[in-house]
Amino acid sequence: MKRIGAGSAKAGGIALHRCDLNLAPPCMSQSSPLEQAAESIDAAAQAASRALTNPWLRYATALLFGLLASLSVAPMHLSAVLLISLSALVLLIDASKSAKRPLLDAALLGWLFGLGMCLPSYTWIANPFYVEAEKYAFLAPVAVIGMAAGMALFIAFSVTLAARFWTNNWSRVLVLAAAWSAGELLRGYILTGFPWNLIVYAWADGLAVVQGASILGPYGLGLVLVALCALPAIAFRPRADGRPIPPAIRLVDRVPARVLMACIGGFLLVYGFGAVRLALATPDAEANPTVVRLINPNVEQRLKFLPNGETRLFEQALGLGQTPADSSVDLIVWPEATTSFDLSASALAQQYIGDMLGEHQLLLAGSSRVAFDPSAGRLFHNSLQVYDTTGALTHIYDKSHLVPFGEYVPIKWFFNTIGFEQLTRARGALTPGGGLDTVQPDGAPSFSPLICYEAIFPGHVVGGERPDFLLNVSDDSWFGKAWGPRQHFVSARMRTVEEGLPMVRSANQGVSAVIDPYGRIVRHLDPYKEGAIEAGLPPPLSPTVYAVLGDWMSLIVLLLAAGIAWRFRY
Repeated sequence: MKRIGAGSAKAGGIALHRCDLNLAPPCMSQSSPLEQAAESIDAAAQAASRALTNPWLRYATALLFGLLASLSVAPMHLSAVLLISLSALVLLIDASKSAKRPLLDAALLGWLFGLGMCLPSYTWIANPFYVEAEKYAFLAPVAVIGMAAGMALFIAFSVTLAARFWTNNWSRVLVLAAAWSAGELLRGYILTGFPWNLIVYAWADGLAVVQGASILGPYGLGLVLVALCALPAIAFRPRADGRPIPPAIRLVDRVPARVLMACIGGFLLVYGFGAVRLALATPDAEANPTVVRLINPNVEQRLKFLPNGETRLFEQALGLGQTPADSSVDLIVWPEATTSFDLSASALAQQYIGDMLGEHQLLLAGSSRVAFDPSAGRLFHNSLQVYDTTGALTHIYDKSHLVPFGEYVPIKWFFNTIGFEQLTRARGALTPGGGLDTVQPDGAPSFSPLICYEAIFPGHVVGGERPDFLLNVSDDSWFGKAWGPRQHFVSARMRTVEEGLPMVRSANQGVSAVIDPYGRIVRHLDPYKEGAIEAGLPPPLSPTVYAVLGDWMSLIVLLLAAGIAWRFRY
């Protein structure tokens, strides 16, 4: 027996020796390609984590990934970059926990990420200052940097809020998503609001993903999409007890497999809902028989200031609005500020309008308007005026939500104090109207007029009774030939999905289009192309969930996400 035992030991020793020499692979489990990939990923993640302990590298990384995220906005619409940039933002917040002042570090990270995200997409802000370059060109870089820096503060707020309630497990992606949504909600309301380039707009070009806005609204759906984009980051964290998850297990069994399934499953669910909604949509053949004609004069802003510029533009609009005697067109739409003089105060202009219009046709025209108040004197309005077939004025809507620094200057005392008296003297002449309204012309569908900027506010586009369609007139020549016109169009287009209402949009040097209540473009005219298009007006849908509840629905989603994150914080 001893000999047998000794022989066995000897054999075992030989076997062990052979195994050590890697001469008998079956004796020992080898690293599979999947395990080797896991180890490589783990090593890279640990190296990145060590590198991010350097604050300057953290800040540079935040700015870099913010710049990457800027590619998600119109007209690029590279929404896939948000999977990288938002996941990186999660890891950056993880790294900020080791800083001496974690919340301050997170705030700076958030602001730099936001600055990188906003700076390229707000370059169009400079263009209005070049219309009269000899007076205002020096303010262009100040405006671009100031706007991007200001908007980045909301992302800094979101990241700081998320860092305050940060967790060490998967629920931290919900924390970030809820905080991001809270920041966007605040941006939509604070200082009259500026909900430009909301995160959900990155998917607006494809339409299926954004159909969920009809229920959740853009802020609620944005929360869901931020969470899904940030989800891959949870594969690079230890377990709640602090012990690292073995790389092979993490990649194959525990976290990443579930992360991958949750991420793909979440996007498929959001996309699937939208795809089904679009597939069940009412076909265009059943559209309302009302036919609209939209014009784009394609006039640069600076040309309006030339001698006789406003007269030439009026004559051009008359020519583009003209239709044959047997035309089926019912509504002719001119863009915002087609005339810088008041159409309603010019009998001659109204006579020309009457000559242009055929039987039963109406003109919906953007125009300046001057009113007189006994106590305040002359008041200037940006208005939408409706004229019947005789050229008689029947309805007036005055823009109520004015553009800060474009149509009025807020906190003038502050800008006067810092030496910008020229800016406050030159701008701020317009008076707001009484609020959103629903216009009901005789024998025509009702509409809610939205002049330029007013179309960018989710949940605040309908006044009074629910209309048959939304009317957006805009002068996008202020944006110049940059990203601005496309971004403005995307924002306006989203209102159709949220409200379940079609939109008629006429924009000088912008995208003029008829859009159905699902956000689908029935017909459009590209920016910077003079011309006119005609299309049937699609019928409205029943009020959507978001149309009924508004941003209360977004708040419900936000609180639900925060509650789930709190429940699973450990």
